[in-house]
Amino acid sequence: MNQSALKVMQSTIAVVSYLAPSFCARLAFRQWFKTHRHNVPKREIAWASTAKQVSIPSEPGKLNALVWHGTGPKVVLVHGWNGRASQMGAFAKPLCEAGFEVIAIDLPGHGTSHGNNSSLPLSAQALNDVVQFLGPIHVLVGHSFGGAVCLLAVSEGLQAKTVVTIGAPSKLEWLLDIYAEFLHLGPTAKRKLAGLLEDKYGPDIWQRCDFELTGPDLKVDGLIIHDSHDKEVPDYHADIIANASSARLLKTSGLGHTRILRNQNVMDEIVNFVSAQNFS
Repeated sequence: MNQSALKVMQSTIAVVSYLAPSFCARLAFRQWFKTHRHNVPKREIAWASTAKQVSIPSEPGKLNALVWHGTGPKVVLVHGWNGRASQMGAFAKPLCEAGFEVIAIDLPGHGTSHGNNSSLPLSAQALNDVVQFLGPIHVLVGHSFGGAVCLLAVSEGLQAKTVVTIGAPSKLEWLLDIYAEFLHLGPTAKRKLAGLLEDKYGPDIWQRCDFELTGPDLKVDGLIIHDSHDKEVPDYHADIIANASSARLLKTSGLGHTRILRNQNVMDEIVNFVSAQNFS
């Protein structure tokens, strides 16, 4: 959508959300979960070419995974919203060289996995299905939305010894605020949208997806990485998650939200952190 069309849509919703808040809330609810696939750059095609494609059965539908075989503990890489498994491909080689088996998954509605919709609870369920199919995993590495997926899955019982998040949001409530602001929803329409989320996922969805609240229950070693110049997810989210969970916090500068995934220093920090863990 170009900027002119976007401004027209936002202006229209801003008016209609006051006149018909229930209608706007239902429309926003449907749109929130829709995913969009983008062209895959050459560097990701090259990373994916060194992996084996694996199809994983899941409750939401078939999941695609890239597997770089190794003989050591399993590391599962989880991409962000509207991303794909190959986005995390830069981590495969250094982790394999450090003795890990590496699996990058396409979340529901992403990459070549089934569907055109996704959500935090749906993706956390899919991550559980990956574990059921592949066997025990040792490390989760999640970027942005994928980091929140990892935190939710572990807080709800998924067994992993170590979690690394990169540029992850700390609260579903913040995502609601950002989405409502983007659409120019009025306050009544926003409240009704929140109600629709509660109807679908339960009234406790806000607590379950608030990692300041669930952080103390994360009985895993954690590394929280965030760039101070991240324009998509402000870096105070990293402070919240790290302080709540006693995880180690690493702040970078000037890498933004996505270039951080290809930074050599970040890769080295992650490899060194997970290699130091006791997986026996």
